[in-house]
Amino acid sequence: MSVPDIAYPAGRAAGRVLGSAAKAGDVDQLFRAAYPKLAGWVRRLVVDDDTAHEIASEAFVRLLSRWPRPGNPQSYLYRIAANLVKDHWRKTERERRAMRRVTAGAAPEAVNAGLAIGRSPISCTGRPRG
Repeated sequence: MSVPDIAYPAGRAAGRVLGSAAKAGDVDQLFRAAYPKLAGWVRRLVVDDDTAHEIASEAFVRLLSRWPRPGNPQSYLYRIAANLVKDHWRKTERERRAMRRVTAGAAPEAVNAGLAIGRSPISCTGRPRG
């Protein structure tokens, strides 16, 4: 499986704000300017809010572990986030393959029994569905 290329967002205004924040050493300003856009961009790639926030947060943690070294913190953040997204896609694909192997190896009766439970005419409350 090949991992698709990721399109990076562009924006001169954002780059200027982030660049000036990095030069001034104002981590708070950098976070406020970059986090919402980074999390939104990651959200569009992973289609899950919680995962997007985890990845965006991890990108900032990794940036701060290198602070004040990165010359362009915005590009560093997006590169870290892109790598984390690719890792997420790889992990998800591995999990899907494992689930396919498990369900393919399961006895047909067990799979059918699981489906029958989901289609039960009785709800969890004991009342008939209807």
